[in-house]
Amino acid sequence: SIFLTQDGRDLAEQCRRRHRVVYGLLRALGVSDEVARIDAEGIEHHVSEETLAALDRFLERCAHKSAEGQGAPARDDAHG
Repeated sequence: SIFLTQDGRDLAEQCRRRHRVVYGLLRALGVSDEVARIDAEGIEHHVSEETLAALDRFLERCAHKSAEGQGAPARDDAHG
């Protein structure tokens, strides 16, 4: 069996978060599921923490507006 150290688990969670945010943004923009998954794999490795945080805030606002019935795209966290 292979076990991750706490540092390894933290890094894996950070990678999943980066993928989830980039994928969610692409889906909110109307990119197909397949293309969003493929593109997120590349983009997530190059996006800065500042940009990632801004994307995450944008998705949160979209989800909030959608929940209020304002028609904004909802965040898709099914992958990542």
